[in-house]
Amino acid sequence: MYRFRPLLLLFLMSFVFALRGLAENRVSIRGNVFDVHSKRPIPFSNISIEGEPIGTISDDKGFFELSIPKEFSLPFTLSVNSMGYKTKTVVVKSSQESLRIGLEEDIMELQEVVVNGDPEIQAIREKGFSVNLITTRQLEKQSVQVNELLDETPGIRVRQSGGLGSGTSFNINGLTGDAVRFFMDGVPMDFFGSSFSVNNIPVSMIERMEVYKGVVPVELGNDALGGAVNLVTKKNSGNALDFSYSFGSFNTHQSSLTGQVKDEKTGLTLRGSLMYSYSDNNYQVWGDDIYVTNPDFTIDRGMKVERFHDSFRSYGAKVDLGVTDKKWADQFFISILASNLDKDVQHGATMVIPYGERRYEQKTFMPNLSYAKDDLLVDGLNVKLFSAISKETFHLVDTSSNKYNWYGQIDGQRNSGEAGAKTLLTNEFLSYLNRTNVTYQLSENYKIGVNHVFSSLIKTGDDPLASPDQRTLEDRQRTNKHILGLTLENKSFNEKLKTSIFTKYYVYDVDVDDSEYSSDLGEYVPVRFDTVGSHLGYGLATSYSFNSKVSLVFSFENAARLPGPNELFGNASRNMEASYHLKPEKSNNYNLGVNFMDIGPSILHRFDIQTNLFYRDTRDRFFKTTSRTTQAEFFRFENIGKVISMGVDFDVKYHYADVFDFSFAMSYLDSRDQTPVDANGNHNLFYNERIPNEPYFQINNRAAYHFKNVFTRGSRMTVHWRMGYVKEFYRFIEAGGSDGKDMVPDQLYHDFGVNYSFPKNKVSLAFDLKNITNAQLFDNFALQKPGRAFYLKLNYRIF
Repeated sequence: MYRFRPLLLLFLMSFVFALRGLAENRVSIRGNVFDVHSKRPIPFSNISIEGEPIGTISDDKGFFELSIPKEFSLPFTLSVNSMGYKTKTVVVKSSQESLRIGLEEDIMELQEVVVNGDPEIQAIREKGFSVNLITTRQLEKQSVQVNELLDETPGIRVRQSGGLGSGTSFNINGLTGDAVRFFMDGVPMDFFGSSFSVNNIPVSMIERMEVYKGVVPVELGNDALGGAVNLVTKKNSGNALDFSYSFGSFNTHQSSLTGQVKDEKTGLTLRGSLMYSYSDNNYQVWGDDIYVTNPDFTIDRGMKVERFHDSFRSYGAKVDLGVTDKKWADQFFISILASNLDKDVQHGATMVIPYGERRYEQKTFMPNLSYAKDDLLVDGLNVKLFSAISKETFHLVDTSSNKYNWYGQIDGQRNSGEAGAKTLLTNEFLSYLNRTNVTYQLSENYKIGVNHVFSSLIKTGDDPLASPDQRTLEDRQRTNKHILGLTLENKSFNEKLKTSIFTKYYVYDVDVDDSEYSSDLGEYVPVRFDTVGSHLGYGLATSYSFNSKVSLVFSFENAARLPGPNELFGNASRNMEASYHLKPEKSNNYNLGVNFMDIGPSILHRFDIQTNLFYRDTRDRFFKTTSRTTQAEFFRFENIGKVISMGVDFDVKYHYADVFDFSFAMSYLDSRDQTPVDANGNHNLFYNERIPNEPYFQINNRAAYHFKNVFTRGSRMTVHWRMGYVKEFYRFIEAGGSDGKDMVPDQLYHDFGVNYSFPKNKVSLAFDLKNITNAQLFDNFALQKPGRAFYLKLNYRIF
């Protein structure tokens, strides 16, 4: 931390001097705004000088202070307005004058005031799906990750195996892992590579996030049995260039540069994004899994040690060249995405066995084409196309015979690598993705849609340190998937009732040529496996709006999910073993919710309330378990015959004008094994037991207070706080117990931050303090997450 003190001092000094310079040579005009009849103050009124870009807003008591240059000529005219009142003009003849400005109610405006946000967001909410929408307009200025924002959403739990760049899994209403799919602007992100995964994408690139629970629209064409997260990126209409940089604890650095240049005459458009992330991830860990066996066989426990081999580096670039706003295309882009990731591996599936030299590297290169056009050939016919080829190279290095302890010391030698046989494994993943989406407006009240996604993946591998007999055997795995979706949308009863019915058809095939060691023969033997399958799913989503503020929503889907590449073929970097015989998951998902949007006693006090009851009846659910040898720990996946999950999500947001925001989110999940007998026909000892290693109760609160015109007119400062709570949960099966930590304990943490935006919103500075109390936080089989940390962030809108 000491290495940051000179940078921190320079950062703060620059901040103070910039503010001081802006405040010189100015005078202030003061006054208050009130209701001319009731004499009550009118808070948050707009006060501006006519014909000049100078203005301010009154506070919650109606008082205001307007800062103007000393040389500004008198007299001038003030324009004062507030929602529900008639605009009033006042002539100011003296800078020493204290103004009292009375406004009259505008009855017509009061009758017509409707506080509705983005119409596109409103349309999404009214389709009947259980969906949460996260906008990033204010949050992008903070030192916050996409994962953190998603983790605050009711019903979704983000699980990480460590700090920045660590493995991440998502749970939505009891369905986890690849059952939750990710999209960028509607395109599956399966093959985007590590740097453009949801773990690493800067919040500044994203306009909003759409979180669908259990039932997923057809246009998001993938086998998203548990739910989906669609990242909607920012779309600048003109030229723009934005830069952000943050640094903080654990030698963490993150930066991004995004921009667009457009020729208005030709429509020729160039868009680009650059990203870089680095962290030592050397935070302290402690607990039951952290111990050191001394030479005299005594055991040290209870100490706090630093993670000593967990650094992470990632960088990536995305360049789009094409045209926009043409008669034949709303947009057409030829794009290239490239990324690189280097990651040290600190331990296996749990923290019991530390590693000191194991590491891996991933590289991704993906050229792609995208096309979109509304009203193609005929009115109401909208088309979106996306096609990509991706090559991902993975290289794992585990060649050291050294045994390390949690002090970072070499503690003996092995006859192999740190996590099994020594390896210099290289895997190549060649993927192809094609998405076609077509919608047609049949009439004012009917709309049809077709969506098709085809994806193909071929995985090959070679390890120069493998035995000669193993290298002669083929290492090749292949999977193909087709997902075809059809939907019909209807609006009736003066658009109060909106319904979507849909069907999805899944077809897949898997072909594996691999090898495994035969203890009977004492050598590697070939393994051949192939399977073909299909599933016809269906569902509906409907909403009924009682008025513009209250709606009832219901959705159902008979869904399926095909095993993903990591689950089928394994992933050595994530300590995952292959599970070739996994069967597809199938689930009947139900949601019932009530939404109260933009309600409240007045224009100033507004509430958004969303409640969702859910029920999931899942067959052959994928379940992650652990296996351990004397020197290595791995994950593997198994099918559970039947799991019933039910629960409730509750979300409340309160807004006091443009001054104060508060949100409360709560989720409860009861997910239990309902398989009466095991695979051998015996009674299932874990029948009706809660699914382990799965948090089932959590609360998230966030509050923010906004100050305007701090130090200088047009500036904005926000002070924010976040609290998270996760109730204790079983690490392993409740009835079975385990060695080590049976329970992952209650977790309570607090974050605090301040961000300041200079006038014109071109520059903002942010300070964030996370996990203020240095609480011990866990995920995924009690893997510990970072403790207390601070971060500073600069956002600069260049143009």
